[in-house]
Amino acid sequence: MRRAPLTDSLTVHRRSAAGCVASLDHFVLLRCYGAMDRPDLLATLDAFAVASRARPNAISSLTVIDPSTEFPTEDARRVCIQLIEQTHESVRAGATVVLGDGFWASALRSVLTTFNAIGGRRRSARTFGDLGEAVPWLLDTGGDARATYEVALLDALESMRPAT
Repeated sequence: MRRAPLTDSLTVHRRSAAGCVASLDHFVLLRCYGAMDRPDLLATLDAFAVASRARPNAISSLTVIDPSTEFPTEDARRVCIQLIEQTHESVRAGATVVLGDGFWASALRSVLTTFNAIGGRRRSARTFGDLGEAVPWLLDTGGDARATYEVALLDALESMRPAT
């Protein structure tokens, strides 16, 4: 049975041609579909501030990287490392979904594995190839009820797709 999504608690902090940053209760959501730049990435700090009010020091982070996402620039990689260092103490669980196949997805998963290694030991972090595996893992690892959040997260991520 589908449960009504928690759409009234979804807050979009930034939407650009490259991606969308949002928060839903204690979840930080990032959907990438272009060349994410410094302002796009730094908007995650706003999402973390809102999510931490919902559940301090127990945030769950979910990032979806669409195949249209460009490989991060050196500056974007530096910003990502900074953000991980700034926020890792408050994150209980983090899932990254790299959609797509082949060299691009494999190379990006390697970069993200490095980011996760830098992010500290307090949080659980995994990289996935699809949302169907990532969302249940994130909810189970974060101690959240699937019945409450699974549909809401999937609906939120769907609403964060690029405008066509």
